[in-house]
Amino acid sequence: MSVPADLKKLDEYLLSRSYITGYQASKDDITVLAALAKAPSSQYVNVLRWYKHIEALLSSEDFAPAGEEEDDDDVDLFGEETEEDKKAAEERAASIKASAKKKEFRWFCKMIRCTCDCDY
Repeated sequence: MSVPADLKKLDEYLLSRSYITGYQASKDDITVLAALAKAPSSQYVNVLRWYKHIEALLSSEDFAPAGEEEDDDDVDLFGEETEEDKKAAEERAASIKASAKKKEFRWFCKMIRCTCDCDY
């Protein structure tokens, strides 16, 4: 892709864009970068800007192009419950239910003017 006509088209295309497709680096950027034999001349300002940006991203350790699977085992984005989460939720529900029963019993005792010595 070092043909001046192709570089000129790419330069015009990148005039209003930071990436080849979308709003973040993708496989398309890597493909086009690989098609360039070397860094473009400063005559193609937008291509040179894009080229330097993609090169910098590729040299970054945590770069993953858009569309590639990332290993996110430590982050649960979809709320899948573990056994510990289920147990904690059941304990919370039981505690809330017990608290509600105590409140109901207290209310009932007040209504009938009970003088019981209950723990509620």
